[in-house]
Amino acid sequence: LTLYGTPQERKPGRQQRRKERREQEAQERRRVAEEEIRDLPRLRETELQKIHCEQLDPLGLAIAEVYSDGHCLYRAVVHQLQRFLDAKDVPTVSDLRRRVAAFMRTHAESFEPFMAFEEDDQAEISSFSEYCDHVENTASWGGQLEVQALADLLCRPLRVYSADSPVVEMGSQYDDSPLLLSFHRHYYGLGEHYNSVVPR
Repeated sequence: LTLYGTPQERKPGRQQRRKERREQEAQERRRVAEEEIRDLPRLRETELQKIHCEQLDPLGLAIAEVYSDGHCLYRAVVHQLQRFLDAKDVPTVSDLRRRVAAFMRTHAESFEPFMAFEEDDQAEISSFSEYCDHVENTASWGGQLEVQALADLLCRPLRVYSADSPVVEMGSQYDDSPLLLSFHRHYYGLGEHYNSVVPR
């Protein structure tokens, strides 16, 4: 619209403001990521030293590295299961992902309340069903909900050692031998990572 030959200024709409906010947030994430990449070797070494000195060394434990490809949580659990099960009974990473997604779907009341979904057109995942599909069919990183699902699915305690917090144990109601993992924020430049933890 024009008023006396001058374009009328319009305030940006809600969609435009959201888009601009998302772009600003993405720029900030890139800036932080670039900073972390520069500091990564120091941060990684500090984190490893803290996990070992404060949590693993006193228990005679060590980190067993697993490949970093988005499946690290599941790879670490498979590595742990190999310590306790016959080879024929150890699931593959893809089977474990499928079983975790199925478990979450059938126990939605235990997981869905802890999720927040964005309700805009740009959201990658906008429902619990899509989240479970993502767990099952992608190399998406697993978090606390998946750790809880794994503990309950496998009926085993699952302990997670981390430099930033005390040991987190899920599935403490189970009597079986615990599965031991380590969680790292600075292990690789790609972000968070899980490894397996084994006796020395």
